[in-house]
Amino acid sequence: SGPWMCYPGYAFKVPALPGCRPVLLLQCNGSQVPEAVLRDCCQQ
Repeated sequence: SGPWMCYPGYAFKVPALPGCRPVLLLQCNGSQVPEAVLRDCCQQ
């Protein structure tokens, strides 16, 4: 749960920078991405 939930064809709820999208897509594809990495990436 939380802001990083994934949906088909929609990788994230929050606005993400272009550089952040691949990281979120990795998580949506089943990879374990630390939440801190996502926060650091998306809040730049």
